[in-house]
Amino acid sequence: MSPTARRGGRRGRLAVTLTAAGLLVAGGTVLAMRSGTHPAPAASPSASPSAAADGGVLRLLSENTYASLDPSSFVTPAARDVGRLLYRTLMTYGSDGHSLVPDLAAGPGTASTDRRTWTYQLRGGQRYADGTVVVGSDVVRGMRLALAKGSLPPAVVASVTSPTPSTVVVRFTKPFVDADSVVALTGAAPVPAKGVRATGPYQLVTRSRTAFHLTRNPHWTGHEVGPDEVDAELGLDGVTIDRRLVAAAGGDALAVTDKAVLDLVPASRKHVVSGLDGSVLFAALDMRRGAFNDILVRQALEVAFPLAQVRAAAGGDGVGQSATDLLPPGFPGHQDLDVYGRKARKSTGDPVRAKQLLAAAGHRTAVAISVAVPRSAAAVGEVLRTELAPAGFRVTVTAVPDASYYTTVGTAASQADLVLYAWSPDWLTASAVIPQLFTCAALTAKANHNVAQHCDRGFDQQVDIALGTVDDDARNAMWRALDRRLVDEALVVPRSFGISTALVGPGVQDAKPALCFGGMVDLLRVTLT
Repeated sequence: MSPTARRGGRRGRLAVTLTAAGLLVAGGTVLAMRSGTHPAPAASPSASPSAAADGGVLRLLSENTYASLDPSSFVTPAARDVGRLLYRTLMTYGSDGHSLVPDLAAGPGTASTDRRTWTYQLRGGQRYADGTVVVGSDVVRGMRLALAKGSLPPAVVASVTSPTPSTVVVRFTKPFVDADSVVALTGAAPVPAKGVRATGPYQLVTRSRTAFHLTRNPHWTGHEVGPDEVDAELGLDGVTIDRRLVAAAGGDALAVTDKAVLDLVPASRKHVVSGLDGSVLFAALDMRRGAFNDILVRQALEVAFPLAQVRAAAGGDGVGQSATDLLPPGFPGHQDLDVYGRKARKSTGDPVRAKQLLAAAGHRTAVAISVAVPRSAAAVGEVLRTELAPAGFRVTVTAVPDASYYTTVGTAASQADLVLYAWSPDWLTASAVIPQLFTCAALTAKANHNVAQHCDRGFDQQVDIALGTVDDDARNAMWRALDRRLVDEALVVPRSFGISTALVGPGVQDAKPALCFGGMVDLLRVTLT
């Protein structure tokens, strides 16, 4: 849905942080930068869960400010986790964190013959917290607001209508079989013409710049939730949050956070929750001009790329799991590739083979390439400069201020030959990754996310076929083939799949990472002791 800087961050790599400066597109979020740190050890939690003073009150400690609690404002996976406390959608995610189940809808959508139009029937008797019945026109109102704001993908959704009070019809711009994933986004929550908007298990009682308080929705009809109330403290810094969670004093024993990285390393990992966040980090090669318009030069870069050293400079295993393709684990079509023989080299570069490829391309002297990295990843840039030199590349590194990094590399006219990039998909299929990053339609002069500058009409035709293919096995095979093709053509160097890691209070039970919410704790599934 939107690539840009958003969601609680990861130090030492391209990370996400919630800002108001996001650039919206269909399908995902560009991960923004936070500077690298070396967390100091902290004492392990000492408070007993029974010592918590707030009983059934779940406390949310957040770096974010949540300037708006409107459903269209929740645009990142972790923010949607918070949004689901207040809002229901036509479809939602089950307890496993990746399977879609009906929510406001009585069942999955029913497709038209051309698979562009999907019809949803509402369950009967669904109400807002004030007792008002939810009707189809409310869903239309909410989705149209979200489309206008960009929190639903306008490049994917063409229109939303409600021919009857119990029916919602979503029409897509092209055949699209992942409709259920789109209507599970918080932007698909209903909005009444007037009155209370809450349809989730909680309703908003009070809200300020630094806090909000939720209590049970008396008309909630979903699965049983644990906490009676939710208290959120907003705008806290990461170190403060971790110190409080480690100390677990009073109500903090029943606390969680929506930030995705540890700022302090606790002595014990007993109350640490960690999981894949669905993001993919890669280096993209601009294939349209300069040395990289020759596939042999791109292949030489692939062979020479010092992936192990880059990972170490970026934070190692603490910031992600090694990637060999562009589709994260848990996504249909994910595969374990080794096109350039990195496994045998333990992910180090092969300068001898790289020089042979450059010679075959007619380069007898060093090939000059420009590299852009965020300032917080300057150490990665230095690794690339030194490690690629023996392979025959003369690297010039530009460290761009973190806040303007994606604006800079997204300006096609001035893009560097090689850029570090990160992408957080809005839903858990390849349709939120490949079309947004590697098709002709994704190319723009500014706010560009196709930083490989890849435009192949034949490739796009295969993408469109995959988007509309109903059979799961056939569709996943198509995505695997397209994913493999991007790696074979040496357009990107997959680096890692991101992870989220956070502390929870010792009184928080059933705290499991949910892939659909960026690896954060599924707030609807926790219980309190």
